[in-house]
Amino acid sequence: MSYRNIANRLRPVLVGVCLTMSFGLASAQNGFDRKAWLNDYATLKQGLEKRYSNLAWFGSFEGGVDLPGLDRRTLSALKHAKSDADARSALLNFVADFHDGHFKELGALDASHGTVSDPERPEYSRQDAAGGCAALGYASNDPSFSLPFEQLRGFRLLSDGIDPPFRAGVWEADNLRIGLLRIPVFRANSFPALCLKAWTQPNVWDEQGKLKRKALDETIDLAWYQALADLLARFKQDGAAAVLLDVGRNSGGGDQGDIAARIFTSIPLHSSALWMTQDATVSSPYFDQQLKALQGRSISIRIQLAGRWWRSLRPRLRHRRQSCRNRSARWPGSGVSADTGRMSLAGG
Repeated sequence: MSYRNIANRLRPVLVGVCLTMSFGLASAQNGFDRKAWLNDYATLKQGLEKRYSNLAWFGSFEGGVDLPGLDRRTLSALKHAKSDADARSALLNFVADFHDGHFKELGALDASHGTVSDPERPEYSRQDAAGGCAALGYASNDPSFSLPFEQLRGFRLLSDGIDPPFRAGVWEADNLRIGLLRIPVFRANSFPALCLKAWTQPNVWDEQGKLKRKALDETIDLAWYQALADLLARFKQDGAAAVLLDVGRNSGGGDQGDIAARIFTSIPLHSSALWMTQDATVSSPYFDQQLKALQGRSISIRIQLAGRWWRSLRPRLRHRRQSCRNRSARWPGSGVSADTGRMSLAGG
């Protein structure tokens, strides 16, 4: 392999944002080029400093990742690597140690030859819900619990996790009933059953028979929350004394995790302050999108507290959009700094 590009070997992605950093070619005409891999690693860290919005969290005590230690281990692994496979493994282990589903390797793509154009957009049909939902990226995740709760004596399954979209059950022991609810991911497009049901709704098609994508997304989001609320009502009906929410191995997603918390309690909840990546090219479009959605209309689910949360969020988003504050975490040396300023992962 005469040319090696980290964009083909290790392409970290964030929620809705790919780390589209300008990587240099790590080239070696013959054999293993350690310096090229070390340069790739330095470039990766620089990109994380600028565009990885979760970095401040992982650099904090609560994040649970020893950033200086991880950096030392990765550098040591690269310096002792004897092949491209060893070096690639060192970088993948670096990514894996974050335990963040938003930061992972994408499959390598072969270089294109000649002019390549994007395929034409599909023509969605009201009569083909399965094909339409698949084309929009709806695909199931593993719905199983992160631990084998189904094997517990006294466990009774209420939902398989396909339809309705959450696996749930009741475990009874010593005259005590506990509701068990699994949320594997906070992304509605991981639940095809919701898309299939929404596909035939009249509000998602216009008079010319064209799919109204925004209406479809909103219908699916509402169904996601409603399915969650229905299961909680079922737990109450069955006399559950408490609900155990299983988010083990949950890879994250959108804002559903923050909004859904309001369904579990009547106590007013407050969201933590928004912290965004300090790369304006990434954070500004997100704030613009959220402000536009809030200015149009709030998400109207049956839980009134969720609506209050959205209304209270509008001025905070506007403030963050105008002035995005930064947090600082030092990669090498002393660990995390609470100061406001540039986040650094680079050595030296």
